[in-house]
Amino acid sequence: MLSQDLDYEFRTPIATFSIPIGFGSGGSGGNGGNGGSSGGGEGGGASTTLHIGLVVPSIQFWMQIAQAVLIEVLVGCLAALFIHKFVIQRRGSSSVLLIGYGAIIPFTLCIPHVIIQWLNISNTVSMIVMGGAFILQTLRCIAAIHGTTTPLSVEKKVFNYCIYYCSIVNLIYDTTTGEFVFTDTKYRYMEALSKFKTFLVSSILLGLMFSILEPMEYKPYKDDGSDIGLFHWKHLVNNFCFAYTWHLCLLSGSSLFGFAVALLTGIQTIDLTINPLFGSSSPSDFWGRRWNNVVHKALKDAVFRPMIPNVNPALTVIAVFLCSGFLHEYILMTAELGLSQFGSDDVNDKQNITNVKYGFQTIFFLWNAIILLCEYSLSSRGRHYWMTTTTKFKFVRRIWNSLPSVVVSLLVVFTVLPLAHWFSDGMLEVSILPHYRFGFPMFVIVE
Repeated sequence: MLSQDLDYEFRTPIATFSIPIGFGSGGSGGNGGNGGSSGGGEGGGASTTLHIGLVVPSIQFWMQIAQAVLIEVLVGCLAALFIHKFVIQRRGSSSVLLIGYGAIIPFTLCIPHVIIQWLNISNTVSMIVMGGAFILQTLRCIAAIHGTTTPLSVEKKVFNYCIYYCSIVNLIYDTTTGEFVFTDTKYRYMEALSKFKTFLVSSILLGLMFSILEPMEYKPYKDDGSDIGLFHWKHLVNNFCFAYTWHLCLLSGSSLFGFAVALLTGIQTIDLTINPLFGSSSPSDFWGRRWNNVVHKALKDAVFRPMIPNVNPALTVIAVFLCSGFLHEYILMTAELGLSQFGSDDVNDKQNITNVKYGFQTIFFLWNAIILLCEYSLSSRGRHYWMTTTTKFKFVRRIWNSLPSVVVSLLVVFTVLPLAHWFSDGMLEVSILPHYRFGFPMFVIVE
């Protein structure tokens, strides 16, 4: 199943309909006399019709994603058992650093490329799911080496630690016992239904975004060679469309996995994203609570908590975002290697991979570190919530607090939106969105 080609549009529309979009110049009515639809009759114009088809999600796509997750879980369980015995139980000894940084982490970073080559995976989404899952395992291994796993009590039992180590969503634990927090039996199915509702809504929205953006190659406004500035509205629209679509991609995939966890086990989970584009009150609120909470927690445990006792806070923040940039470059490289060496039949993919430019995603995340440091410097107590009740400048605070929450959130997003192409261009070059569309219903143009 993983070797099945899912890198080109293979779905057949289950329904089609036509939309008249205009009329051509007047012409002969001969074709109309023969019953042809293009004829306009004597002296009439030839009508132009757009044919639209509705395609349904590919079951093969989701089965491939599920199998990629299963492989990650099986490999992760073995690694977690090894870490628990040779790292956690021996923490403090000199051998732990050698075992962790010299053996486990290199193995974890190399194994996705081996699996992709071995199974001849051609879909970018499967590659990125696998690469991202092993990145999480790498960060959790670093946290285990330094004893900064949260909650630390999850390390008490081998079984609990294996589940924690392999999970691609944040599970909720009792901070004292390290046991999972379960939803009450009578509310278990309601919780699962809530997760599934989130998946359905995000899937419909994502299908609409794919339907609109796919014919435009995911950029509503093309670069026609003119010098469009970073603050030009066309550039901002392109970046916002990608940001919203990428948010829906994260939300749909994580909510489906959360639904499976809630239904099968009853364990409570934390949502991956929480309305980041329209509900953020500050840059720190965006990155710290609303955008990709799984990666946020993993970076906090693996980078921030080990460094903060001995390193300047500003340098620690920069290190966290720098590490995030490196990890995203690694995921981009995983997809590029898969497309270039292990079998993408899509001609566009082969053209795009030659244009992948590394370094821009790292610069993108470093810019966000600067934004957060600016926020902290404006805060009277060096804490969160830029321009809110703790801001030194009272007149700015008064104006800021009077704005609607959606406007505040959009202003927060605007701190990074002009530079968002540093992140999105790499992802588009490895065809992440074109490959992700196979899992969702959408309208396509029928030739």
